[in-house]
Amino acid sequence: MRKTNLSVYLSQSIFLALVALSSARVASREIAAKSFSEESSQGSAKNEEATIYVVVRDTGGHFVDGLTSLDFRLFLDGREHPITSFRHGKPKPISIALSLQWSGQRRDTLPNQEIAPAAQFLRATVGNDDAAYIARFSDKFVVLSDFQNDADVLDRVLHLASGVVPWGPPALYDSLDRVANEILVDRAGGRAIVVVADERDHGSRKTLRDVMESCIQARAVVFFVSLAVANPYMKRAGRGAAEDVAKKITKETGGDVYFPRNSIELEQAFRKINETLNNTYALGFASPNSTSVRKPHKVKVQALRRNVRVLSPRSW
Repeated sequence: MRKTNLSVYLSQSIFLALVALSSARVASREIAAKSFSEESSQGSAKNEEATIYVVVRDTGGHFVDGLTSLDFRLFLDGREHPITSFRHGKPKPISIALSLQWSGQRRDTLPNQEIAPAAQFLRATVGNDDAAYIARFSDKFVVLSDFQNDADVLDRVLHLASGVVPWGPPALYDSLDRVANEILVDRAGGRAIVVVADERDHGSRKTLRDVMESCIQARAVVFFVSLAVANPYMKRAGRGAAEDVAKKITKETGGDVYFPRNSIELEQAFRKINETLNNTYALGFASPNSTSVRKPHKVKVQALRRNVRVLSPRSW
């Protein structure tokens, strides 16, 4: 009788132990599943909508408007991404960084001729939700105005700059890297850098590759108002090399370069930048990166309309 009771007791104990072990495994799976679910949802929450800004021109160089999201195809690293939002017009908001070369040769290269056109450009472009930043550079980087949208203040800052005698070598790459990597990188909305320079660089620690990577990371469109042609001291070979620098940076970022020879053409260059910004298509898509990671991607944007050319960043 005692053997029977002992046998029953042992059987019940083993059964209860197996039930407890099974319950523990189920609970463990549930906890793991819950943890994975929460981690996944948090990861997806960090992936937000991103925007690429493009401009479309016809064969005559005129802006093409009236397009819809169905007229575009967007590829990142060769993979097509659906366009989730779409807008035509100036990016809202937009942050513009204006960087002026103030080295010694500027004394004889359209001296101060960009001041009035630049002030008019900012007045016409920077709205209530936008902001502009102004700096000049030689071998030193000097902030003239932090981000703001008061056109009168920006105008006054620019005209005060004309009273400073240009001096020193042009550390172009260091100044551009600073603008992209420190000043524009965390700004909301569209980001544009407008550079007035002859594209020569002397004394920079940064390289052209560094600058291009910084502009890509900042997702900034770069416009060059090039003084290479207007600089009386630059020989043909030097001008060609300078033009190549401007073209490489602007093509990679989706911007453009202008080569004014006089004050009239310089004014026209600023007007063209304003027109370009006002004729921009904003293509929204689900970012493949989290907000904490900015991995560069190769970009290709196609317009399905015939006989048009798309100006877009090559990297994002």
